Amino acid sequence: MAIRATRVYNKYADELSVFCQNFLKENGSVFDFPHLKFARTREDSMKINEIQSGAIIIAGSGMCNGGRILHHFKHNLWNRKNAVMFVGFQAKGTMGRNIVEGAKWIQLYHEKIKINASIHTINGFSAHADQAELLEWIENFDKLDNIYLIHGEEEKQIVFKEAIMKKFDKRAHIVESREEIYI
Repeated sequence: MAIRATRVYNKYADELSVFCQNFLKENGSVFDFPHLKFARTREDSMKINEIQSGAIIIAGSGMCNGGRILHHFKHNLWNRKNAVMFVGFQAKGTMGRNIVEGAKWIQLYHEKIKINASIHTINGFSAHADQAELLEWIENFDKLDNIYLIHGEEEKQIVFKEAIMKKFDKRAHIVESREEIYI
């Protein structure tokens, strides 16, 4: 998915900063720089864990609840020579949040992995819309009968639900874990 998202950035580079647009003109791609390799397959991703000389792994799965990042954690999180950088918000109850908050161990693939890598965070890079942007988005629907809130921390969902009611006089439903919704 991240590789496909990268293609979107290249396709719509005119929407990016002037710096990125100039880089694109000079290099043909915003993401075309020396030593960058895309791990397109699972096998390509697994080979990264064999690198001994050093590597920067840019991985998706923002909250670390699934995907290839888990394999990178298994093979690298225990090593003091490594660092993990979280860019963006980590929701409560996720593995990412537990690590950011100082967990010493994680349970992964039926084994305990000691966290010896240094952990760092850079906040402010969330790709999610804020409340005002979401309300503006909702406003553009001609017909909107059911609003289900399925993503975000419970406290934020409650506030957002109230904002929807106030602005649109519409009910919104906060979906519980494993609740079935019929549309």
